[in-house]
Amino acid sequence: MYTILSRFALDRKLDIITPDRPVYLLLNSPGKKGKVWKIGPKNHSKGDVVMHHAIYKDYLYDKYLKAGYKLIVSVREPVAWFKSAVKFYHKEVKDKNAEEIILNSKYFHEKRRLFHNRQLHYLGFTNPYGRFNMSEVKDFIAKMINRVDIIILNEQYDASLLIMMKRFGWKYSDLFYNKMRVLNTFNNSFSNRAIDKLLSKEYNLRDKIYYKEMNKTWWAQPELLEEGFWDEVL
Repeated sequence: MYTILSRFALDRKLDIITPDRPVYLLLNSPGKKGKVWKIGPKNHSKGDVVMHHAIYKDYLYDKYLKAGYKLIVSVREPVAWFKSAVKFYHKEVKDKNAEEIILNSKYFHEKRRLFHNRQLHYLGFTNPYGRFNMSEVKDFIAKMINRVDIIILNEQYDASLLIMMKRFGWKYSDLFYNKMRVLNTFNNSFSNRAIDKLLSKEYNLRDKIYYKEMNKTWWAQPELLEEGFWDEVL
C-alpha cells in the first residue's frame, strides 16, 4: 500500500509530509528534535499526503494537511497482524516466535509498544494500553468508521484497491504492484491457548473488536454488489 500511494504522490508531485529521520510519525510534536517536519517538494505550508506509521488525530491532520484530505486505513485480522508484527520486529524480540511472546506475559508487556492494540492505537485511541471502558471503545470505533474514507482490508486487498480506484477516479495503472511471496513467515505454530490469550481483554481485545466492526463495514459496501465487480478483481 505504501508503494502504491508513494508512486501516486510522486508522479503527481504532491506535497508529502516526512520526518527528518526514520521515526514513527507523531504529528502532535512537530518542531521537537527528531520530529521536525519537512513538506515537499514545493515547501507549502500544508501537505497533501502523510504516510508511514502516522497516528491519526483529526485536529492535527486538519492543521497540517490541506482541506479535503482522505483517510485511508489498512486493517488486518488481529492474529495474522500479531504474527506479522513479530516477524517484522524479529531483531527487537531476538527472534522469539509469536507463541513464545504472547504466553510470556512479562515479556509481552515489556514490548507492548510494538504489539498491544496497535491497530486501534494508530487510529488515535487515547488509551491503548491501560484499563478501558467497553462503551468508550465501541463509541470510538463507530466514530472512526464514519470518518474513514477507504478501508483497505488485508484479506481482500485487491478488492479494496479496486473500490479505492472507483471512488477516487484513479486508473488501473495507479494500482499496479508486484505481489511478493513471503516464505517461512508463519510456519511456527500458534495454539488455541495463545489465540485466546492474545484476544483477551488484558491483551488485544480492543483490536479484535475494531477488526470485527471494520470487517463488517467493508462487506457492506455497495461496490461489492455491482455486476462484474468480483470478475474485475480477478
